[in-house]
Amino acid sequence: MRKSVTSEAGMALIIVLFITAFLVTVITEIVYAVHRYGEMASLYTNGERASLLATGGVVLTGSLLSEKLEGESEVTVLYADETDRVIRDSDGEVRITLSDEQGKVSLNSLVTSGGAVNFEKFEIFARLVDTLDLPRELPDTLTDWLDADNNPRATFGAETKDYYSTLKKPYKAKNSTLDSVDELLLVKGFIPKAVKALRPYVTVHTDGLININTASKEVIMALDKQITEDMAETVISMRANNPIKSATELRDIPGFTTIAIGLQKRVTVKSSKFGLTSRANVGGSVRVVEAVILQAGSVEPTVLYWRER
Repeated sequence: MRKSVTSEAGMALIIVLFITAFLVTVITEIVYAVHRYGEMASLYTNGERASLLATGGVVLTGSLLSEKLEGESEVTVLYADETDRVIRDSDGEVRITLSDEQGKVSLNSLVTSGGAVNFEKFEIFARLVDTLDLPRELPDTLTDWLDADNNPRATFGAETKDYYSTLKKPYKAKNSTLDSVDELLLVKGFIPKAVKALRPYVTVHTDGLININTASKEVIMALDKQITEDMAETVISMRANNPIKSATELRDIPGFTTIAIGLQKRVTVKSSKFGLTSRANVGGSVRVVEAVILQAGSVEPTVLYWRER
């Protein structure tokens, strides 16, 4: 009889332990799930706040640009504290980088509005490619992507029939202007590494004139085959204290006397199109807005390109 009672008590203890272990497991899972859902809710909230903060960074920069351009009627110059700005508040941090689209080489200007090759702009882009030590085929393949005909350029060209239609996933050459710099990834030879190298120096949003007050050393060198690295650095050094007020002033810069006249139709000193990258971080959630805006004086800015990631 005692053995039976002991057996029953042992069985009861096993059942209690089993139920206890089961409840502990269930409670642990519930606590974990609540924690995870709380984390997810927090991340979602932080992500939304970061998105608003990144958008606000673009809006704020547009407003500051409007005030700046009103006060600078003759020239457009960007200074270090304007091109890289960090703002912190209780919500988080946003870093805003600003660039002048007019200070870059215009890719779409490689062809005329009628779809023919613009050889002067072609050579500017070719010199930029050489300066960046990128494949020499790029100007040819890009021109074929942009121009109106279906005839590949003699050296490195690529059109639908001879190249794009032969790919594993075939498509047609656009034979029209680029909508964004990212579109270069569709063009023969423009691998991600090449596009990344080009991105700071090229644009699809301007008419081809280059602001000599904001152009980088690499872009200035691309303007003419006679411009050396030293000459480009001289321009950058001189404009830091005295912005160039007209293209005719180039003839007064050492080394530019003989080429200044030719450069006058290639450069400008004013800008109205600007690229912005606004990167916001709220509690570890990051949102990035990339935009290009048309900002003409006090007029409300026009968004030419917008991408959020």
